[in-house]
Amino acid sequence: MKSEFKENKQSSIQSLNDTRAKFHELVKSLNEDETRMQSRFTKRSISGVVAHILISTEKAYPMLLKKAKSSKPMPSFFGTKLGHYFSYQYSEYVARKLTKKSLILHYDEAHDRLEKLIQGIENNEWTLSTTLPKPNNRTLTILEIFTQQIPGHFKTHYDEIKKTIDFDKKES
Repeated sequence: MKSEFKENKQSSIQSLNDTRAKFHELVKSLNEDETRMQSRFTKRSISGVVAHILISTEKAYPMLLKKAKSSKPMPSFFGTKLGHYFSYQYSEYVARKLTKKSLILHYDEAHDRLEKLIQGIENNEWTLSTTLPKPNNRTLTILEIFTQQIPGHFKTHYDEIKKTIDFDKKES
C-alpha cells in the first residue's frame, strides 16, 4: 500500500511537471501576432486560451481536489452557458493584463501550490472522486485529476492553439 501511495504521488507530480514544461514551451513559442489571433475553435483569442489554462491551474484544479476530498460534484454553474461566458470574459481580461513573463510566473506559482496539495493527499484519498458538470459529466478520482485531467486539458488547448496558428499560416 505504501508503494502505491508513493507511486501515486510521484506520477501526479511528474504529470504536473511535464505539463508545466509544455506550458513554458508554448508561451515562449508564441509571437505577438499569434497571441492576438482568434481561435478557430472557441471565442477566445490565443492569449485568452493560454490565460484559460493558467486560470484552470490557479482555480479549477484546486477546486476539483477540494470537491473530490469531500466526495461532492463540481458546481453545475460551470457547465452552463453563463458559466462559459464568464470563463471566456475572465480569460480574455487576464490575457490583456499579463505579459508572457508574468503568465509563466503565475503558472509556476499555481503549479507549486498544486504540488504542495499533492503532498497533503493521504493514502486513502487517491480514489475519492468528484464529477465534472454537464456537458462533460465525467467522474474523476484525485489521481485522475492529476494524471489525466490536467495534462488532457492542457493538450486540448495546446492542439487548439497549434491548429489555429497552422491554419492561419496555410491561409497566408
